[in-house]
Amino acid sequence: EELAMMDIPRLMADLANTGVVATLISGFSLTTVRLYVPKDSLQMFIYLTSFIAVHVSTCAALSGIMFYYVLNGMQEHDASAWALKWRLVLKMPLLKAVMGAVSYLSSVILISWENLGASATFQVVAM
Repeated sequence: EELAMMDIPRLMADLANTGVVATLISGFSLTTVRLYVPKDSLQMFIYLTSFIAVHVSTCAALSGIMFYYVLNGMQEHDASAWALKWRLVLKMPLLKAVMGAVSYLSSVILISWENLGASATFQVVAM
């Protein structure tokens, strides 16, 4: 039985695009990590969600570029066989990028909540 061929150029484009988005999220989140020195529980959650976003987004970008590099060095048929064998592992960059995005958005919501503390109405609107 012949293995089905994977669309390697599409997979490589997905890896590259995921890496770009993950890098942006990591950079935005790193700014918050550098600025916050947690003084209370809310600030601790802001710091931790930003830290998690930096960590998993950087991991997504690095793993994506490593997979891209491996696939780029193979012939089409070999790359397809390798990608089929490791298809679950190849989902890791996207899954980590999604985790980073969720953590980043959580930190943004928490920062808004903290900054708008004087107005419960605006806190709810900013959610």
